[in-house]
Amino acid sequence: MTVTTLNTPSAEAVVTEAVRRAWSEVLGEEPESADVSFFEVGGDSLAAVEMIEHLQEELGRSVRIQDVYRSPSQAGLVTALLIDEGSVPAAHHTTGRTVVRLRNAGAGRLWCFLPPQSGAVTRYASMARLLPLADAVWACETPAALSREGMRAVADGLADALIGEGATDFDEIVLAGYSLGGVFAHEVAAALAARIGHERVSALQIDPPSPGDPALSLTATFEVFVRVGWRITAREPAEFIDAAGERDFAAVAAAAAEAGTLPKNAGADEVEEAWEVYAANAAILGGWEPVRHHPDDRRAMLRSVAADESVPGATETVWAPCAPEPAWAPALDAGHCWGIRLEHFQLLEAPNDATIARWLIAAADLLAGEVGAR
Repeated sequence: MTVTTLNTPSAEAVVTEAVRRAWSEVLGEEPESADVSFFEVGGDSLAAVEMIEHLQEELGRSVRIQDVYRSPSQAGLVTALLIDEGSVPAAHHTTGRTVVRLRNAGAGRLWCFLPPQSGAVTRYASMARLLPLADAVWACETPAALSREGMRAVADGLADALIGEGATDFDEIVLAGYSLGGVFAHEVAAALAARIGHERVSALQIDPPSPGDPALSLTATFEVFVRVGWRITAREPAEFIDAAGERDFAAVAAAAAEAGTLPKNAGADEVEEAWEVYAANAAILGGWEPVRHHPDDRRAMLRSVAADESVPGATETVWAPCAPEPAWAPALDAGHCWGIRLEHFQLLEAPNDATIARWLIAAADLLAGEVGAR
């Protein structure tokens, strides 16, 4: 994959003026400077969508919501829009806000997605259009400082942030998460339920890791960071580590730019900051075990199962009942785990995201029905 830039003064001037006008239309005033964040001066996810609509009308092309999240300043957004669309994913980039409102709706069901190992919410962007329109869809980013303080600090901090944002206004709150996000969903649901009651809170886990999973070692995490996060396949991850064990983030940045997953004018700082989140999250399961916090905990899990595992009926588009990983069994009711034959890193990729959305809806309805039957 390559990055195509429009390196002409006229193109940059057109895009800069379009961003200035769209920003002004949505927020009521021009940006104070080229570097101020859209989200720091009153912008939220709904305002971001409105700005995208203005930009699409101005520029006559599609604009991604990820561009605003990834580059929320005027200067950053101009740079992102001058890069050929579709070439730079936003998996590592955050808005700087703990709670991101992907879609507002009524006060019935609130979906809130918890961050995977990258700490960002961009993997969940498609869920805002795949889940029922009557439901609100939020997501949480990992507060980097809390990650370094351990699982309890993250769970309590995110629960408090959700309450502060008004989550208690909803009749039902479904915490969901992919990979490490599934672990966070389990723990944040427990922290939130302790504050507002278990009958309103549930957790849906999409292929969460277990304690001691070798995939969470720093070596394996760095391989995922390089190969999956930045899509660098032309070089081995070990090539970015010197003899003293130091990681060469400048070299990773250069390779990511070559792979088309990072703008060519980005530096090593951006890559190193992303790695710090990965590393903190990789260490967070140390000493932690999945337990049933309360008899009324409501949990459901979807597992990625191997082709040779006996799960009759499981396919890439259909899930079937299966046993959870042994470490997770104490935290789940019998019959609340399903398997699907999709590779872990493909679970939220299109078109698989639509299948996952269908499972989320079915599992949430099942858990809600069980509470109603008591």
